[in-house]
Amino acid sequence: VAVATNGTLTFDELHRAMPVMFIVDLAPSVLGIAGALVGVLYHRLHRAQARTQALAEEIAATWTADLQRANGELAQAMDQQQRLYSAVSHELRTPLTSILGYTQLVETIDVAPVEASEYVHEIYQASSFLLQMVNELLEVAKLSRTGLTVALEDIDCCAVVENVTGLLRPLADASDLTLVASDSAGLHCRADTVRLRQTLTNLIANAIKYSDSGTIVVRSAEVDGAVEIEVIDQGRGIAAHDLERIFEPFAQTDDRDGTDSTGLGLLVSRVLVESMDGTLTAHSDGPGHGSVFRVRLPAATGDAREVRVALLEREPAA
Repeated sequence: VAVATNGTLTFDELHRAMPVMFIVDLAPSVLGIAGALVGVLYHRLHRAQARTQALAEEIAATWTADLQRANGELAQAMDQQQRLYSAVSHELRTPLTSILGYTQLVETIDVAPVEASEYVHEIYQASSFLLQMVNELLEVAKLSRTGLTVALEDIDCCAVVENVTGLLRPLADASDLTLVASDSAGLHCRADTVRLRQTLTNLIANAIKYSDSGTIVVRSAEVDGAVEIEVIDQGRGIAAHDLERIFEPFAQTDDRDGTDSTGLGLLVSRVLVESMDGTLTAHSDGPGHGSVFRVRLPAATGDAREVRVALLEREPAA
């Protein structure tokens, strides 16, 4: 029993005398603190759950987008592969049919030597086209898979032009065409000598192939701080809507049907020129008005030699 001081129990004395009452008095405070802690913990748990759910939704959305993109790229790749197989089959059929047909004529028919010589020439032409197509297909395959090495350095581009035109002049002469090089002596650009020679060879050979008469001019000049090399012919010309299509594989334009060509050479040439920080474009005033193929490359910079890889990139999936 607690004894009152001066006849009155103090609060502390009462709690010491009656501990149960002390607990009862503290209960609201303890419960309040506990409730507050529970509320804080619940709020934090709720926020953590919300963040976890948001993160899960973001991850799911990202995975879904990546999966859709991958599926789109796979579908596009399969479509491109199917179109390539179809185009290659079509391109192979014509020269193979020609080779088989003329071979059978030579084997089964008693032909004069002059006619036999003509048949052999046709077989040779068809075989040459097949070899060209196989080489171009291998080139495109390498561009797509591992890429082609490009070594950029300051070069005498006019010397490259002279070299290529000299090599192809007999081919032009055989087609009754005049091939001339018009350039500024000592013109230097930044490019890969081998790849530039490959590109110009393809452009000039195409000009010869699609020209029935006239002159083919290869002109080099410095324009706005860059070097431009133009292959100008007086051949069949190109319709406006075909000026970009000619750079697509196996594209047959309105004015070039009937001429053996896969279109792969122009595709490879554009990829190579772009890998040298340049551009390859085509211009024509229309069928019957000739064509101009323009290679634009950076001028010489004096920088050290740089090696890079030219790759053929797929078009992004829609």
